[in-house]
Amino acid sequence: MLCILLLFSLLWCSILNVGVVANSKDDDNGDLDNTTNTNKFYTYSFNRYELDQYRLETKELFDFALDNYLNIGYPFDEVKPLSCVPKTRNFTHNDLITNDVLGNFTLTLFDSLTTCAVMNDKKRFVELIALITLNYPQDTKFNHLNSTVQVFETTIRIIGGLLSSHLYATDPTKKVYLADSYDNSLLSLAQDMADRLLPAYLTDTGLPVARINLQDPSKTNPDLLQENNIAAIMSPIFEFTLLSYLTLDQKYEKVTRYAYDKIWSLRSQLDLLPMSINPNDLKTYSFITGIGASIDSFYEYTLKSAILFNDSSLYKIWLKSYNALKIFCKNDWFFVNINYINGQLVSNWIDSLSAFFPGLQVLNGDISDATFKNLINLKFWDYFGGIPERWNFQRIINDNSNKGSKFNTNQNTNTNNNNDKQTNPQNFASNLDKLQQLKDSISLEWYPLRPEFIESTYFLYRATKDPFYLNIGYQILQRLKTIFKGECGFAGIQNIFTGQLQDRMETFILSETLKYLYLLFDEHNELHQLSDNIIFSTEAHPMWLSYKQINNYKKNSFFNDSNFIQHLNYCKLKDEKDAKIQRDKKNSQNTHNNFLKGLFNRNHDYKEIPSQNENHFNKQLIESQYCFVSDNNNKPFIQNNNYYEKQSRSSLLHSNLLSTFNRLFEPDIRYSDTLIKPDYLKDYSPFELAEPFYTQWSNSNGFSKAMQTTESYELLFNFPGEYYIHSVHNTNLNMTDLYCGDFTGHRKIRIEKLAPGKISSYGEILGDDILDNTNYDDISNVEKDNSSNFESGSFVLRATILDGNILGSNSSIILNKDAIMKSVTAYSESASQKDFNFFKIFGLNSDNQLTLQGIPIINIFLV
Repeated sequence: MLCILLLFSLLWCSILNVGVVANSKDDDNGDLDNTTNTNKFYTYSFNRYELDQYRLETKELFDFALDNYLNIGYPFDEVKPLSCVPKTRNFTHNDLITNDVLGNFTLTLFDSLTTCAVMNDKKRFVELIALITLNYPQDTKFNHLNSTVQVFETTIRIIGGLLSSHLYATDPTKKVYLADSYDNSLLSLAQDMADRLLPAYLTDTGLPVARINLQDPSKTNPDLLQENNIAAIMSPIFEFTLLSYLTLDQKYEKVTRYAYDKIWSLRSQLDLLPMSINPNDLKTYSFITGIGASIDSFYEYTLKSAILFNDSSLYKIWLKSYNALKIFCKNDWFFVNINYINGQLVSNWIDSLSAFFPGLQVLNGDISDATFKNLINLKFWDYFGGIPERWNFQRIINDNSNKGSKFNTNQNTNTNNNNDKQTNPQNFASNLDKLQQLKDSISLEWYPLRPEFIESTYFLYRATKDPFYLNIGYQILQRLKTIFKGECGFAGIQNIFTGQLQDRMETFILSETLKYLYLLFDEHNELHQLSDNIIFSTEAHPMWLSYKQINNYKKNSFFNDSNFIQHLNYCKLKDEKDAKIQRDKKNSQNTHNNFLKGLFNRNHDYKEIPSQNENHFNKQLIESQYCFVSDNNNKPFIQNNNYYEKQSRSSLLHSNLLSTFNRLFEPDIRYSDTLIKPDYLKDYSPFELAEPFYTQWSNSNGFSKAMQTTESYELLFNFPGEYYIHSVHNTNLNMTDLYCGDFTGHRKIRIEKLAPGKISSYGEILGDDILDNTNYDDISNVEKDNSSNFESGSFVLRATILDGNILGSNSSIILNKDAIMKSVTAYSESASQKDFNFFKIFGLNSDNQLTLQGIPIINIFLV
C-alpha cells in the first residue's frame, strides 16, 4: 500500500512538473526562504514554490524602485530611472502634464505606503510613516505647499494613500497594525489635504474646477479652470465619502455627492455622459464618450462606491450607465468612443486606460465579457511589447485628409479585416513601409508601464484561477526584470515604434503595477483570506469599512461648516430656478430616431460565444422591484462579503482559456492590419504561446473556431420607458434564455442571416436543415414597410446579442406579448408617433416567432 501511495505521489508531481522536495520553513512575514525556492519547481508549474518565488521577485523590484526614490528622488516627487536624478515640478513653465500630478509633495512616498502594507512589510511601513510625519508635522501639515495641482490626481494618490494606510494602521486584523504607537496622523493629513482641495467646488454650479492652488485658491490661474473631465468631477465621492465616515464630518460626502448627482442629471437621453464640460457654465467641451481617459473613473467609482457604502441609488446609476455602454459602445473585443448625444462613432481609437474595465466587469460578475475585453490588451503586449496610449482598431492611411480611410462612422459596424482585404485590395497593396503602417495604427506611441492590464488580469485570476493569467503575470515580471529595469527604477516605453525607453517612473508603478503583480502571485495574502468587503481605489489603495464605523457614522456624523452649507443651499436654489430651462434643453436634444427602421451595415465581425457555464446577466439589483433569476453557482460579487469569487482552480491539468476558448487568436486575424509588430520585437514571443507554458497547460481539445461567413445586422430603436433583462438558466439544457417582460427604452439587437453552406457566428457549418419547418406566414395582418436591406432568398434570422448581452447558440429571447402590445399601443397613440406601428417592421408567425419583413427570427418568441 505504501508503495502504491509513493508511486501515486511521484506520478502526480511529474504531471505538475514539480520536484519532490522537503518542506521549507516560513519566516516571520510568511515569506519562504528565497535561496531554496528555485529548486522546488519547474517553470510554469505554478505550484506554491514557484508563485512564492515570483512574489519575492516582485517584492525585490518594489524595494529596488523605492530605495532609489528614497536615495535619489526624495524629497521631490519622483526619481528618473535612467538619468538617476529627481523628477520635479516644472517651476519655470506652466507644464500641465507634469505639474498636474507633481506638487512638490514627496508624491512617491504617499503613493507607495499601501504597497508596503499589502506586502506585509511592517518595518518599511513604519519607516515611511515616520518620513511623512517628519515632512508634514501636525502643527503645519501641508501649509508650505504653494503648488497648483489637479484635484483628481491629488485626491486618488495622496488622500487615497493616506486613508488606506490609516485603515491598515488602525485595524487589528491587519499584519501592519500599529496599535497605540499610531496617533491618527495620516487621517489628519488626509483631512488637511481635503480641506485644501474642497474650495474647488465653490463654483456657481457646485461642480469642481480641475485645479487649485494648495496654499491659496485665489492664486490659481483662471485660464486653467475652464474645463474639467467627468472622471475628475464625479470620482472624488469615493475618497471624500470615506473621509466623512472616518472623521464623522459629512461635509466631504455632501459636497462631492452634490456634484456627482448634478452631472448625472445632465446625461443625454441615451444615459451617457460627455468626457468634459466647463464646470462654471455647464458648456460641453467634448461630446465624446466611452470608457477610457477622462470618464473611466466615473464608471469605476459608481460601482465601487455603491458596494463600499452600500448605496442602492449609486448601484441603480451603475446599472443604467453600464447598460447604456453595452447598447451603444460595446464591440466584441472593446468599447468604442461615440457621440454621447446621438450614439454615432466618432473615433477609431481606444486608449490604454480602458484596460481597467475588465477588472470592473469581474467585480460586477460579468466574467465572460471581461475575458474578451482583457484579451485584446494581451494582444497589444504580444505585438507592441506594451499597451500604446492609443491604438487605432481601423487604420487611417492619411491622417490629414482621411482619404482612402477604412474608417466607418457607423457605431454598430465592427470591421472584419479579411472581408475588407477582399473588397478593398488597394488598401492592402500600399507602398507604405512597415514602420509607416505601424504609425498609422498607433495614434500615441508611448506606454508608461500603466497598471490597468495587470489589474484586470489579477481580478480575472481571482475569479477563475485559470493559470493563463499567472502566465501573463510571469511574462510581465520577466520584462520588468530585464527590458524595463533601469539603473534607478523602471522606465516605460517612450516610443513603441523604436523601443526607446521613457526616463520617468510614475508613482502608479509602485502603487499599482507592482502591487497587482505581487497580489497575483500571493495566493495567501491577507486581502484574499479576510472577510472584509475590501475595494481597491483607482490607485489600488485597499479600502474597507467595519460595521462599527458605518453605524458610528450614521449615529454621530455632523455637518456644521456654514460656508459649504450656504453654498450648497445656493446651488440647490439655483437648480430649482433653472430646472425648467434644463428640462427644455434636454428635451430638445437630438437623439436617435425613435425607431430606426433601416438595418445597419451588414458585416462579418460579430462572433461572440458565451461560456457554457456562465450567466451573463449576473446583476443583483438592490431594489426589490427588480427580480433576476441567477445561476446559484455564479452569484453576483456584490452579494459576497469578500467580492472575490472563492472558486477552486478550474483544473490542475489545463488552462480553460487555452483548451476551450475557441476565439483566442481571432483578434490576430481580425485586426491584422493594425496589430503590426515592430522589427526590434521580431523575436518577441506571444505570451500565450510561450513554451513550455502552451504545451503544458493546453490539452488536445483546443481548437480555433472557423471564421464567420454569415452576415450580421443590428437593429437599434427606442420606446418610452425602461426595462431590465431577466436571465433564466435552464440547467438541464445548459442554456440561458433572456426574458423581457416589456420592450421599452433603448434596445439594440444583433441578428444573423442564416443560410445553408454558410458558417455562423458560433462556428457552425449550416446545412439545409436550418430551413426545416420554417414558418413564413404572418398573422399580424399589417402592411409592411419595405425599406429593408434584405433581399429575397432562402434564409432565416437568428438573434445573437441583445443590448450587449450574448446569447448561446440554442438560447432564445422571450417577450411578453401582452406587455409588448400594450406599450406599442401607448407609443403609437402618442402625439409625435401617431403613424407608428410596431408591426410595420416586425411581424408574428403562427409559431409565435417574431418576423422581420416576413423572415422568421427563429429564437425571438412572443408568449
